[in-house]
Amino acid sequence: MQLSTRKMKFLTTAFGWLGIGLAAFFTLSVSPSFAQNIRDDDPFITDPATGLRERLGDSKKEQHPKLDSGLNQVVRAYKKVGMNRARIAARNSAIAIQDDAVKVIIELPYDPDLRALEQKSTRVAQQIQALGGKVVSHHEELLSAFVPISKLTAVADLPDVKEVSVPSRPQPLVTSEAVTSDVLHTAAWYASDFKGDGVKVGIIDVGFRNYAQLQGTELPKNIQTLFFTPYPAQAETHGTAVAEIIHDMAPKAQIFLTDPPNECDLGIAVDWLISQGVQVINHSVGWNIALGPLDGTGKVNRRVDKAAANGSG
Repeated sequence: MQLSTRKMKFLTTAFGWLGIGLAAFFTLSVSPSFAQNIRDDDPFITDPATGLRERLGDSKKEQHPKLDSGLNQVVRAYKKVGMNRARIAARNSAIAIQDDAVKVIIELPYDPDLRALEQKSTRVAQQIQALGGKVVSHHEELLSAFVPISKLTAVADLPDVKEVSVPSRPQPLVTSEAVTSDVLHTAAWYASDFKGDGVKVGIIDVGFRNYAQLQGTELPKNIQTLFFTPYPAQAETHGTAVAEIIHDMAPKAQIFLTDPPNECDLGIAVDWLISQGVQVINHSVGWNIALGPLDGTGKVNRRVDKAAANGSG
């Protein structure tokens, strides 16, 4: 039997589609990993350069209990796809990265015996360095460090370590607010000669851009500072505005400025203000709600309590 050219083309096309369908069915039937790879709850990483999204497996089975979710994502990317994708995962989660190391906060169990806590902190710092990490700063139970992505689980496995997390970043609670003498009733304060004589006021904020240009006019001529971000690189003006308001209210008060970028450096800033004899601290910023159990305890609360205990009352 002879078939026309048109029928031959039809049969060829039909069998071609049938072959594709059978191949797809065969793949679905014999590949147990295929169904796993299309799970809706699997995490993705996205390459910002190409827009490629890649699945990394079942996150619930692969989470390290001492690493937070962002760092677990980076570790999964490293183990399943490689270092390049791990760096992309870190950037996508806004985690600071230097070469193949990410910046983290390492928390130890808190011990009110600060001498014993310092010994544990020193031991952990040495262990981190032995693993190729670099400790940037430490305060009581917290260490700020750059840890190689390949060693994150090793650091989390250290017996003295309670948790390894991405540093929390304080956020200004109000970006701008008009304040007048009528609202502050400064005239009444001035008339009673309350101008802040002999008072030291500390301001812990996210940045003090352009404060130097205001010294001697809108701000006191002499200001003490402890900056974690070099002043020329500071982009945030929130702290500068706060300082102006405080100077308006207490023009004779001495002002101290500091900009801790994470919860570990917050402790260092508080200790510095206490050492300077500061009696009043303004800290009008917000912190990540996950930093504590919302019962007045936690990493940030502990440092606030220490500042309050050393204030003027």
